[in-house]
Amino acid sequence: MSINIVELCQNLETLGQIGFVEHRGTSRVAYSDDFLSGQLYVKKLMEDAGLKTYIDPVGNLIGFREGLDHDAPKVVVGSHIDSVPNGGIYDGCLGVLGAIECIREMNRCNFKNIHPIEVVAFIEEEGNAVGGTFGSKCFTGMPILPEELEKAKCFGISSSDILAAKRNKNDYCAYVELHIEQGGILENEAKDIGIVEGIVGIARFHAEIFGDANHAGTTPMVLRNDAMQKSAVALSDLYQRVSLRDDGMVCTIGIFDIENPAVNVIPAKTNFCIEARHSSSLTMHQVLNNWIQDYSSFGLNCTLFSDQKETLMNSCILNVIENACQAENFSYKRMFSGAGHDAMNLANFTPSAMIFVPSVSGISHSIKEFSSAASIQKGTQILYDVLCALSLDE
Repeated sequence: MSINIVELCQNLETLGQIGFVEHRGTSRVAYSDDFLSGQLYVKKLMEDAGLKTYIDPVGNLIGFREGLDHDAPKVVVGSHIDSVPNGGIYDGCLGVLGAIECIREMNRCNFKNIHPIEVVAFIEEEGNAVGGTFGSKCFTGMPILPEELEKAKCFGISSSDILAAKRNKNDYCAYVELHIEQGGILENEAKDIGIVEGIVGIARFHAEIFGDANHAGTTPMVLRNDAMQKSAVALSDLYQRVSLRDDGMVCTIGIFDIENPAVNVIPAKTNFCIEARHSSSLTMHQVLNNWIQDYSSFGLNCTLFSDQKETLMNSCILNVIENACQAENFSYKRMFSGAGHDAMNLANFTPSAMIFVPSVSGISHSIKEFSSAASIQKGTQILYDVLCALSLDE
């Protein structure tokens, strides 16, 4: 078989032009007019590939391919087509359009799948309208937060719509998602394919460090209780501890401010947020708790406000992906995803796995986001091989 990479890349470019602004990027936020135009375009691609399409009550677009065994559980494949504001054209879209290309190839090869196949373009993965991975949460019956429900009502979605979008997990046997890596590991290590073993856990803390305000000119350095100075020392040490681990843990201080700042006043208090990500939530919390304890004398106070455990992918499907890479003679790396995906929700619903392709320079959520045609072709080839294997498995 041969993936039609020219047509696939043309479709990615065409979809990417919907919501595109020159020099800025593609903005196709869920439920927006541009999103709905993009969804109609993808719906037509599905129908042209012979899929029976429908849009569920929350806006997930589904394309259905019948199987030889009508009663067999379904294999799901897909991703999302909504974007962040001023984003790129590959994030999510590759997984949906790549899946449609796999269906076209099945048609060309007269492939007869035993299990029915659903190609799904989940709505609102990015979280700019209602909440992150909203569509796949509804699909899998995961809890919807009250604030998400209130936002959903703005788009005409009721609690009964959310309940109606929930699927029966007994009707499904597997989920696989093709995605760009959104990082630079595969490119840096010159690997064709990333086999995603799981999605990292994420912990977020509100933090504060206390000192004493005083005159900046008359107070000697040795007599200061400077909250900013203590913050610099503590946070530098936190970065160092994480950097030296060499196990994939990352830590970010993305929000930081000095309370009542003034150029000639020693800071009395700093406020900041800590985000850490790691393949093991237990290990991550041990690192952070040790740091918090070591700097308690600095007046450090941390409050956990978000704690997402790691999500593990299905080992059997991972082996199917690895076998496909070996059969195609593609280099690969088993790895964790540092970003969240719809696969997080599907993994708690049905056996799931993800396939990564390299992102040039590790850039994503940007107009500069890019994956080469060669990488896209290899990733879609592996998706096809895996989809065929899963849909024939009895």
